[in-house]
Amino acid sequence: PTVEAREEDDTSQVVRITLSNGMRVAYRQNDNRPNEVRIRLQGFGGRALETIDTQGLAVAASATWVNGGCGGYSPDVVSKFAAMSGITYDASCGSESLTLDLVVQTSVEGAMQKALALAWLLIEQPDFDSKALARFKLRVDRSFRSFPKSVERKTAGAFFGALFHPDDAWRVQELTPDIVKDIDVADVERIIQAQVVPSNLEVAISGDFDPEELESQLTTYFGTIGGGAGKPPPWAGKDSFRFKFAGKASVQDSVTVQDTVVRTYAMMGFPTVNRWGKLEQAGDLSLDIEPKESWPTELPSGDAYCQKMHVSRCLSVANDIISNKLFEQIREKRGLVYGIGFSWRPYRVFDGGYATVTFMPKPDQVERSIAEVKEVLCDLFQNGVTDEEFEGAKQPLVTKVREADKTNGFWIHLMEDVTGRATPKDLSCIQKVDEHYDAVTKEEVEAAMRECFGHSMEMLTIATGQSGPGEEQVEELTEERTLV
Repeated sequence: PTVEAREEDDTSQVVRITLSNGMRVAYRQNDNRPNEVRIRLQGFGGRALETIDTQGLAVAASATWVNGGCGGYSPDVVSKFAAMSGITYDASCGSESLTLDLVVQTSVEGAMQKALALAWLLIEQPDFDSKALARFKLRVDRSFRSFPKSVERKTAGAFFGALFHPDDAWRVQELTPDIVKDIDVADVERIIQAQVVPSNLEVAISGDFDPEELESQLTTYFGTIGGGAGKPPPWAGKDSFRFKFAGKASVQDSVTVQDTVVRTYAMMGFPTVNRWGKLEQAGDLSLDIEPKESWPTELPSGDAYCQKMHVSRCLSVANDIISNKLFEQIREKRGLVYGIGFSWRPYRVFDGGYATVTFMPKPDQVERSIAEVKEVLCDLFQNGVTDEEFEGAKQPLVTKVREADKTNGFWIHLMEDVTGRATPKDLSCIQKVDEHYDAVTKEEVEAAMRECFGHSMEMLTIATGQSGPGEEQVEELTEERTLV
């Protein structure tokens, strides 16, 4: 095994290499966190590889994979080995990818080499233990039993069920025991093995290490991963990463939860663009935000401006502006809710994303709070923002980025997808991130909000929920108070 290609970026200090088996790695030295290294292996797929007949399979697979042992060693032995070696690890399954994360304390002798060996064993010699799968199904059962008691989860279920087209709404619903009961070990092994092939795996590493030693160890371990070598990634040429939104306004019937505490919860939202400014299949609406002449081409320093990330960075600033405005107007000034926030949720590979407003209205102010949230959103999207609102969101974001720049977690996040296999992301997207945010103007943010959020009222999905005592609980509570 060898390093077949190598590229160093002086600006971000990120190095990209391609191993001879096709696996791509991006790494960056960071001595701001002495004796710590973070490693992320990611394979595109995740829940996107599920069908309506295999719901939950990818989630079950990630849990069974990471908790089932490897190399012929039991889960307990592997866990003890990791703990003694200064390694913590976990796997997760998202909408678009399977991820294995490792945190390594390099103050333990040989910890880095042992971490890479552990990752190799999990990929090349995994033990898909039926007991691990059974434990996953038990967790689903426990979660399902608690679902009727959560007004937030029940409301979210109603919301997402209406936001997405009926053909795809199952993708964002919580799993149930009936859905996962027939999943077996052969199923989970098959979907993991489809994702952990060199043509689909990307690695990001940030921390306190010696680059020469790291590259040697990477070729020894990751360079020898051969399962499916040369095969295309599991999503190539398929429609796995396509889905449809309902693309219409909807108000869901209020869900109710029996509880001794009276509470209300609301979710409002609409489909919008992904990280790259694209939205497809939201009714009759499609968006593809192309670069414009008005967009910057240079940073104030004279370096090139990354237009690929322009929409994403403008909407990140907009996200905080909207959250701040809703908190100030709906909670602080009008006192209609206990808490409120706005969130833009872009996908990376799927051609779309969505935005939500979540809040806890006072029980007698549900309808009014919904109406006034809509009023605030319309005002922002149509009339723009003040200089004070803009700077009040942008400057804390720039400061946050500059502080996060010292952490390994920040760089792991930045280096995700930077090998450019499934998304437009490349090294230019992670250069001088703080300066890019600082260069964003109020007018550009307003334009992005109009283009990407301007259709919000036409496609607004609203779901509300309430909890409180049922008739039996009221009688019990009355008896308790009488006894007291």
